[in-house]
Amino acid sequence: MRILNLDPDPLGARAIAVFDVELNPDIILRGMVLRRNEIGEVRCFPARLPYGHKRSVDIAPRLTREILKLALDAFAQQKRPAPDAAHHHA
Repeated sequence: MRILNLDPDPLGARAIAVFDVELNPDIILRGMVLRRNEIGEVRCFPARLPYGHKRSVDIAPRLTREILKLALDAFAQQKRPAPDAAHHHA
């Protein structure tokens, strides 16, 4: 599993970055979002469907935590100030 195309969110606000994650050579999740919630925890979410409030995919908490760790590591490797990793939550 690896992070692809991690880009800072141009709108800022609570969104930190948008990225793709390759789960394996056959599956790539596009448009994942790294964001800070209301209490400052950093979380990641799959893209929303273009209608309604549903996410494009449901991801088990264990896998979400793995993706979040990879995204935070990728963010740090780009030599950007990393979100407060002490407050990350899947």
